[in-house]
Amino acid sequence: WSLALVYEALFSAYETSLTGSAVLSSPRQPQLKDHVLWLQKQDCAAAQTFWQASLDGFTEATPIADMALGDGPIADRRVAPVFSAHDTRALVQFARSIGVTMSTVVQFGWACVLASFSRSMDVVFGLTVSGRSESNLKGVNDIVGILINTMPVRVTFDGTGATSVAEALLALQAQ
Repeated sequence: WSLALVYEALFSAYETSLTGSAVLSSPRQPQLKDHVLWLQKQDCAAAQTFWQASLDGFTEATPIADMALGDGPIADRRVAPVFSAHDTRALVQFARSIGVTMSTVVQFGWACVLASFSRSMDVVFGLTVSGRSESNLKGVNDIVGILINTMPVRVTFDGTGATSVAEALLALQAQ
């Protein structure tokens, strides 16, 4: 993300040094410290309340490390690592038709894998997200730096919620 901004500044400085032209002053660019200051102004109590409610009842980590992938009935299963072009187009069309992103489809697929391997109907995993939203901080897209965070995603397969894959995807995207 930031590489384009760094290259732009580098090439501009290089061109200026070659031509001997004056460096044009530009308006102050937002900086990482602006993002940090914005983060510090957020309502931590509200965030804590939100995450406690979202993760209420989840009592233990999804046991990935304890999975014996080479033992038992799972060991004989083979999964094609790549979708065909036709399958990919169909999946993209399905996602669009119900109004979800392909990221949501992949998250749901990962949740299904975790639920199957961990034998749990309630799974949580981390999703890395961009912290770049102009609605939160003006000029955030011009900050050089990594503005990412890993957020918990919880998917419950308890039979009390969604009744179809489409409903489950819509509920997941709404998180």
